[in-house]
Amino acid sequence: MKEDYRISWNLLQRFVGMGLGAPAVARGTIQRAERFPASSRTPLCGHCNSVIRGPFLVAMGRSWHPEEFNCAYCKTSLADVSFVEEQNSVYCERCYEQFFAPTCARCHTKIMGPLKLEPASEVVGELFAGSG
Repeated sequence: MKEDYRISWNLLQRFVGMGLGAPAVARGTIQRAERFPASSRTPLCGHCNSVIRGPFLVAMGRSWHPEEFNCAYCKTSLADVSFVEEQNSVYCERCYEQFFAPTCARCHTKIMGPLKLEPASEVVGELFAGSG
């Protein structure tokens, strides 16, 4: 488990070191933050910009105090659940679906996850056999 943290951190550092920031994520992609144990390094929190002493999360290329990584709308903790980034904020899946998720032009359900765009409409991938 500790090895996984080290590998993930090394990959993140490589992206940041190359000036690329965090890897690009498609709009509407459901993500999860990674937990890291307390260590000798002291990252800055992406929310309060203060030094994090103790366990922390890494999401969207930044470090966070676990108690400050919350849904921008309902304030639910996102430390151990999936979230979606939208307009430089993070949202729980429920709030994202309610406020931001596009609606399928064919079946009128909310689209969660990356979109497959068809000419002049947004159609859920499995429902449109001609997409690919």
